[in-house]
Amino acid sequence: MIRKQRRYWFFSVILYATLFSIFSFSAADSPLTVTSAEKTLKVVNGQSVTLHITAVNSSNIQMNAVNVQIDLPYKWIIQSMEPESLSLLPGESGEFSIQLAVPSSENASTHTLNVSCKSGDITSDIINIPVAVVTNPLYGYVILGSIALMVAATILYFRRGIRR
Repeated sequence: MIRKQRRYWFFSVILYATLFSIFSFSAADSPLTVTSAEKTLKVVNGQSVTLHITAVNSSNIQMNAVNVQIDLPYKWIIQSMEPESLSLLPGESGEFSIQLAVPSSENASTHTLNVSCKSGDITSDIINIPVAVVTNPLYGYVILGSIALMVAATILYFRRGIRR
C-alpha cells in the first residue's frame, strides 16, 4: 500500500513539474515590445475612440514595416491609423494613433482588445486593453419620459371616469 502511495506521489510530482515547465509564467523576451498609453478605454456606442500604441525595437537590428495587429469585436472597424507602418532602428520607438469606430448597435458591455506588433517573422507579446462600452444617456431620458407620459395618461383616463 505504501509503495502505491509513493509511486502515486512520484508520478504526481513529475506530472506537475512537466506541466509547470510547459506553462511557465515568465514573459517571453521578444525584441519587439508594445505598450499602450491607455490602460482602459471608455466609449459611447455609435461613437469612436482613439488608441495610442507604442512599439519599441529592443534588438540590435533595424525592423522595417512594423505593423499593429488588433483583434476587434464583431462590427468594430478601424477608421484611421497613423502611420500605417513604422521602420525602427535599434533602441528606437514609434507610436501608432488608431481611431476605432464602435457601432451604434453595440450593447453596454466590456470587451478586451488584444494588441500586438509585427515586423516580418518577429511578433511582440500581446497586450490586453479593456474597453467599456456605454449606451448613450439620451436613450435613458427618452425611456423615462415615455414611462412618465404613460403614467400621466393613465391617471387622467381613470380620473375623468371615461371607463365603461
